[in-house]
Amino acid sequence: MEEQKRSLSLKINPIYVAIFLIFVLIIISIFVYIKYGMNKTENKDVDNFINDFKDTINEYYNSDLGFNDELNLNVPTDVKEICFANIGEIINEDIDANLKDLLKVNRNYNMFILPIKFFKIAYYRIPNLIVLEENPLCIKTNGKLEAYVDVINYKNKKSVELYTKQKSLEQPENKNMDNKTILQGGLSELQIAACETADENKNCNLLQNIGIITKEDCCSKLNLCC
Repeated sequence: MEEQKRSLSLKINPIYVAIFLIFVLIIISIFVYIKYGMNKTENKDVDNFINDFKDTINEYYNSDLGFNDELNLNVPTDVKEICFANIGEIINEDIDANLKDLLKVNRNYNMFILPIKFFKIAYYRIPNLIVLEENPLCIKTNGKLEAYVDVINYKNKKSVELYTKQKSLEQPENKNMDNKTILQGGLSELQIAACETADENKNCNLLQNIGIITKEDCCSKLNLCC
């Protein structure tokens, strides 16, 4: 009987319990650090990149109209793709599903980092930045963001245009046009793209809400949305 009591007291010895609890707390602390502490480091890298990008675009904005340059910035490795959008304009349908959902309700942000669900904050507002090549314009990154920029007058506002396809040397250099080069039927590239996108997605009636071009002009000049 005495032996059983001694054995039981050893099993529930407070010292052993305390050692066990300390060990468990250490394991939990390591797990929390790995899961959240490392994420904070990654988020800091992204924050630094966003701040550098904002500063770079602001420097371009302070340049003269007509200024153009190649953009080449280091990007955190966890960022696989960066998308830029014009708020309130027709968006491409063939894009990341999470980004599409975000753009449908978005009214403030024009820069998005992918994969969206990987980051606590994946959307940002970059003042004076526009894209005319596509909406959104998505650029794959492999540790680098590589693109071109032009300082132009867009809709009577000085803006920095970001694009990926180098413009032809034969393209007219009229930077004071509201849109881009006047092309087919007296329409700009942006207007043609709006007609094509609306016609393809069967939502031509939405053109009047955007204000770039009317459904009737698309029909008469491009034979689209008729």
